Amino acid sequence: MNAWKEEALPTVFRKAKGARLLAGHVGVSASHLVAEYEFESLVDWEESIAGMGEPRFVKYAEALAPLVVAGSQRWEILKVLG
Repeated sequence: MNAWKEEALPTVFRKAKGARLLAGHVGVSASHLVAEYEFESLVDWEESIAGMGEPRFVKYAEALAPLVVAGSQRWEILKVLG
């Protein structure tokens, strides 16, 4: 995750206003990880997601694949209210 942060944030995720990695603590498994990114607009997010398809990011997907339970991953898009 640190290598992803160092390569992706300054490039395809450069429009992210903020990013953080969260792990389960109380009421959820400690193995539950959330990568959270904040964007100004949905368009900025869509551009970043499109950039994840670049060949240089395949190594990150391959490294994480054995750690993800098939069918358990999901995307959530939330609106910041304040």
